[in-house]
Amino acid sequence: MKTTLGTMYVLQRQHKMSSQVCLQKAVETDENGSMK
Repeated sequence: MKTTLGTMYVLQRQHKMSSQVCLQKAVETDENGSMK
């Protein structure tokens, strides 16, 4: 149980970070209007 909670926490943090990066990339491409 402890391990599962730890894994979930890590995955959650990774997902949060990766979605932030995705958002940044989406904003950048929106401004450039290149990859859409």
